Amino acid sequence: MKRLLVSSRIEFLDNAWKYFVNEAYVQAFHRHHVECQGALNLIDPDGLAMEYDGLLICGGYDVDPKLYQREKHEKTELYTHEVDQDDLRLLDSFIKRKKPILGICRGLQIINVYFGGTLCQHFEANEHEESAHMHMIHTVKGSRMASLLKDTAIVNSFHHQCVEILGAHLQVSAVAMDGRIEAFEHETLPLLAVQWHPERLEQEPVIPYFSQLLDDGRASCQCPSEAASKQE
Repeated sequence: MKRLLVSSRIEFLDNAWKYFVNEAYVQAFHRHHVECQGALNLIDPDGLAMEYDGLLICGGYDVDPKLYQREKHEKTELYTHEVDQDDLRLLDSFIKRKKPILGICRGLQIINVYFGGTLCQHFEANEHEESAHMHMIHTVKGSRMASLLKDTAIVNSFHHQCVEILGAHLQVSAVAMDGRIEAFEHETLPLLAVQWHPERLEQEPVIPYFSQLLDDGRASCQCPSEAASKQE
């Protein structure tokens, strides 16, 4: 079975700090025969990148604007623990091994920051949504997203931040009607990021596509020693 590492989040519940992964991610990938595990121990992120077939950087609170040289906006809500650094370390380890990576919502935002991009820290929902938590996007011709969603699609919206300046080597693959970036991919790496939550949508192709990418990436991401051992 394919194995996906999911970035954990942390909350103070019942008088204790607790790591967790939202069930919606797990159930969505289980339907495509992908085993999900939360990243609870980051002593060795490189070891985790060797062990798992791909990485999901999921949603959550906002990215610390210090990471892209901005002052904190009054509407920006941060984690009190080192969630940003955990996400960045995991990204770095999986990128070095060229393994598939999917970013969802905040995941898209911190991937953009990893590649040197910046974020708009706040906008009002009525500036972006066409109905409650929903809006239309347009895909970019020739992108992976265009092959999945065709020209337009209706997606959900649970964010108040967005990409301001796109990071290096990233390519826009979908935009909202207001021009805000809703998805991007990497020029060469098996990396895809979406601003919406595909795990909350029925018959949404991003998760099936990424699940297949985990299979495709197994052979192509082996280091030489791994490939040789399989041939013996």
